[in-house]
Parts: sequence; structure tokens; C-alpha cells
Amino acid sequence: MKRHLGPLGSTALIGILDLLLLHTGFWATVQALSTFSIHSTIELTVARIVAIASSTIVALALFYVFDLYEDWVGQSVADIVLAVTFVVAGTDLVELLIVYFFGEARTVWPWFPLIIAVQVLLVAGARCVIRLFISGNSTNLTLLIVATDEKSAEHLANAAEEDQSQMFGQYELVLVGELEEYDYRIRSADMVLLGPGIKEREDIIRCCAMFRKDAFIVPDPTDLLSMRGIPGRMGDFLTIGVHSCAFAPMQAFVKRLFDIVFSSLAIAVSAPVMVAIALAVRWTSNGPAIFRQERVGKDGAPYMIYKFRTMIDGAERGTGPVLASHEDPRITPLGGFLRSTRMDELPQFFNVLKGEMSMVGPRPEREFFVRQFEKQDPMYALRAIVKPGITGLAQVLGRYATNAHDKLRFDLYYISNHAFLMDLRIICKTMVVVLQRRQAEGVAVATPVKRVDSVRPAARIAELEREESIMSD
Repeated sequence: MKRHLGPLGSTALIGILDLLLLHTGFWATVQALSTFSIHSTIELTVARIVAIASSTIVALALFYVFDLYEDWVGQSVADIVLAVTFVVAGTDLVELLIVYFFGEARTVWPWFPLIIAVQVLLVAGARCVIRLFISGNSTNLTLLIVATDEKSAEHLANAAEEDQSQMFGQYELVLVGELEEYDYRIRSADMVLLGPGIKEREDIIRCCAMFRKDAFIVPDPTDLLSMRGIPGRMGDFLTIGVHSCAFAPMQAFVKRLFDIVFSSLAIAVSAPVMVAIALAVRWTSNGPAIFRQERVGKDGAPYMIYKFRTMIDGAERGTGPVLASHEDPRITPLGGFLRSTRMDELPQFFNVLKGEMSMVGPRPEREFFVRQFEKQDPMYALRAIVKPGITGLAQVLGRYATNAHDKLRFDLYYISNHAFLMDLRIICKTMVVVLQRRQAEGVAVATPVKRVDSVRPAARIAELEREESIMSD
């Protein structure tokens, strides 16, 4: 759960500040280094105008795809710095190429890292100051967590605490059966988080809207399939058209074309790295360098997935199929590094090129686990509507230790809301995730959350009642 910075006007101000700091840092550093050989004032002016205009468009696009406008306040400082670094590097590359084309900046390339460092310091520094200000003003907020049972309530509280360590000062956990007098509960809280499977959700949302409280909902799988439903009319009834989740022919064509181009370039660029990894795997442990295993693909069709081997040879010989766990003893020292950096998945570019996988899609699973997950939740079978992917929404927003049912929500949202731009954003976000390594971690110990009693906060309610009496008078 993320909390947005505010309305569109606030986002626009952040965007203007980003561009101001970005261009100021670039041109001030370049001029300070005296790296431009000025042939004529007119040429330099034209170069600057074209470079600034073009790089501005690129910067805004990169800020968007790296989620630095929508959900950035809830990100960690490290995530913000990494994302800003990618944005600055891409923007500067465009800016320098354009200026170079006009015959300027012939000697600027050796100073490229220094220019990027100055800009990252300015942009990321300003972002962190704003984030600190917003988080500092939110530490006294109370989040009302409504769930169907105690286990679910604790799970949601720990997730909220982990995701927003400085956003809420305290949590009020309450079960649906104990939730009486919705108005008092909701009015005494600052925000409301609704867990899945709550039958009284309509009443709770109505109260939230009435008392101007933000509500966050953990959707049921069926909710995700109708989120982009098309409104229509049948007689006097409003209808929402829930169409097939299968990609339209043009969507499928564009996605496949992108997969071919991206995987071909990735194989060409990463070939030396893959050769080095293959040799290192063979030298550090017994067994083949490439691990081949059958996975379930689109429409349930089996295929062989390629990965660099990260476990001892024959890791499941005596146990049968077993999911990897945190600090799994079967993982080799080199394998642990490859897993944390996702470099063990580089050979999957060949699966993408062959058409068995896509760059973005649900995580590929073995048939043994697929059958287990489908028994627990029949909606799990809908993942097979699309090709599995090297990365996906569940991989960049969830973690390896996130359970299959929670990951299913991410997968179904991706399938029902797929767009080419979404694929680009997921791929960009993957670069940040790979450098952070957090999503590859196993199960962590839950952090105790600060919470208030689930009984009605009498002091707050008394205050509200006094306000009502004053207003009525």
C-alpha cells in the first residue's frame, strides 16, 4: 500500500522541480568543467535548445516508468536514489548525444559519471527531503485494519508496517464480527485498510466516503478481472462488461515483436557474462552449468526452462519437488549470489526468443506446484492465459517469499490490465529491484507493530461527539 503525494498539482510541482534541478545540474557542471569548445554562439544556443527540449521529454517519460510520480513517497531512500540514477543517466545520454551532434561537448564524455553524480545528488536529495517532510507529518496517523480473522489482521498489519515503516504511528486491528458502529470506528481512524473476503465491505466503504477517509482494499481475485470493465446498459440496469483476459491480436503481435527484439539484444550484450558465469558454475561445483527443468507455459503446455544451476547437482533427488527456502542449504555460494542478482535467469532470454516465454508475465511454475495451487484457489488456472515471463508485476512488487495466493492478485491484475507501457514500466522497475536484491530474500521475521486496542477509542469518540453537538447548536 502506497500513499500518493497528493493531487495532480502537487505532482506537477515535483515534476517542475525535477526538471529544474536536472538541467541546472547538467549545464552548471558542464560549464564549470569548461568542456565545451564553442565554435559559435548561434550553434551553441541551437544545441542547448534542442538538447533541453528533447531531454525534458525523455526525463518525464523515465520518471513515469520508474514510478517516481505515483508511488514514490512510500519507497525507500535507496530505491529513490537508484531510480533517479537510471533516469539521470538516460536523460544525460540523450542530451550529450544531441549536443555532440551539433559539434559541441567533444571532451565531455570522461566527465559523464561526475555530471550524473551531481544531478543525482540534487534530484534525489530534494526528493528525500520532501519524503522526510511528508513521512514526518504522518507518524501520528492511525490505520484501521479490518479483516475476517486474527491471522489475516496480523498479516496485513505486518505488511503495512514493513511497507511504510514511517507512515503510520499506530494500527487498530479489528475483526468484521466485532466491528459495530462503523461510523465511530472509521471516524476515529485516519485511513482504513480492508482485507479480502469481507462481506460487509459495501457498508464500510460507504462510511469511508461519508467521512472523507481514504480506504485501501486488498481485492479478491474476481474483483481484479472486472477492474477495467466497460460500462454499458441493459434495459434500466447499468452493466459492466468483463471481457476475456486474452490479449487482442494487435496486443499479442506488439508483445511478441518486443520480446524478439529485446531478447535478441539482451543475448548479444550479455553473451560474455553468460560464458563467464557458465565457467564459474562448472569450476565451483559438480554438475552441469545449465539447469533444465519442465515448467507450465501458456494454455498449460509444458516446456523446458533454462537457468544457470544455483543448487547442488541432484538437489531434489531424495525429496521430490520442494520450493527453495530462505538460506536453503542446497544453494551453492555462487548460486546464492546469482539468485540475489537474478543473473541465474539470463539463459531464459533463449526461452523468450523461442516463443516459450515472454519478457513480462506470471512467474513460470512446475506442474506439481501448479496443481497444488489450483486446488487451493481455482482462479490460479487463469495465469495460463498468457505466457510466463522472466519478470512480472509480482516479481517487482512482491517478494520471492510472498505466498502464491498473494502473488496471484498481482498476476491477475497484470493479465486484465495489460498494456505495452505497463511492460516497459515493469522492466524498468526490475532493474531497480535487481540492484536492491530485497525481493529475492526469503521469509523474514515479522516486525511487531505498534497498535491500539481494538475497542472503541473513547477519548477520540468523545471529541467527535463534542464536535457534533457544537455543529448542531
